[in-house]
Amino acid sequence: MNRRTWDDVEIENWAARQGEKFADVQIDPEEIEEALRSVKRQAQDDSLQISAPIIDGYELGQLAVSTRFVPGFAIVELGGEIDVYTSPFLREALADLVMQGQYRHIIDFSRLDFLDSTGLNVIVADLKAVRKHGGQVLLVCHNVRSQEILKILRITNLVNIFPVYGTVDEAVAAGSET
Repeated sequence: MNRRTWDDVEIENWAARQGEKFADVQIDPEEIEEALRSVKRQAQDDSLQISAPIIDGYELGQLAVSTRFVPGFAIVELGGEIDVYTSPFLREALADLVMQGQYRHIIDFSRLDFLDSTGLNVIVADLKAVRKHGGQVLLVCHNVRSQEILKILRITNLVNIFPVYGTVDEAVAAGSET
């Protein structure tokens, strides 16, 4: 039985909204399957670099997700951009951690250049998922680049939901106390 994932439905909905825009684009199902196999092979590594699609010659974004583990925590380091095109990859990476029984996440925004509402949605969804298992999500924003992300968290009032720390070490120490 073929189960459809949330991402499958989201892609189908996006494609339907595009209407005639891409009607003349021919897609070989074998190429799609090979691309998916390639991404899955890359995902076996702890460090995964995802490039969003190129449409009309413009790259829509790039996201780097690197996961490492310290006692009690999965540290997810993000780089690049989290937007509507790359957020599904982050959603999948965080969901995989939960499926592996990792319920305490530290998300490091230090190398992140851009975060939009779809990225915020993924972070909030991760918090909901880990809280079901008594887990927690801590955020790290500690340099000029991540200060813009911190500004977004303040505007959206998410700083009152997520503990935010200056370094990963501070987050680990604080999270270990709870």
